[in-house]
Amino acid sequence: MDYDYVNERFSKVASVAAFYPLWAGLATEAQAEVTVDNLSLFEYDYGPTICEKTEQERAYQWDYPAGWPPIYYLVVTGLDNYCYKNEAARIAGKYLDIVARNFMEPIPETFSSRKKGVEKLERRVPGYVYEKYNVVNGTIYDAEYPSRPFHGWSYGVYMWCLDYYNTNAIK
Repeated sequence: MDYDYVNERFSKVASVAAFYPLWAGLATEAQAEVTVDNLSLFEYDYGPTICEKTEQERAYQWDYPAGWPPIYYLVVTGLDNYCYKNEAARIAGKYLDIVARNFMEPIPETFSSRKKGVEKLERRVPGYVYEKYNVVNGTIYDAEYPSRPFHGWSYGVYMWCLDYYNTNAIK
């Protein structure tokens, strides 16, 4: 969980930030094991989300059910650092799946944009990798603003996950 240093308490919402100590190699083996045991709080059909699901009314971009490329990298690297290679390869494969699914046929196909104060429905075209996805249903995630194509981290994490998966997946 995130820790609020001002009020000296843990957040009430479990966060995938729990994987940072694994990513940095700072967790003990026992701490890593507990963290991995709690992966189910964040992992869905298409990968890890930012935090566990809550009953809030508004959807935020860095919230459930968002999956961002740096989060996939964080989780895969953290798992790999502590020799959870099967779990790491599974998460890497989920990023490859969600990107490939939306590269050929972006879902949703349209999104609402606002240019010069005018709301407009625009159409997505195949052939792009996006910055954020919905890890529950495998679609492009447009909370707060439409997910943008052509982000360096999206492509970088895709290539990194492809290499990781090809090297570490159980054959």
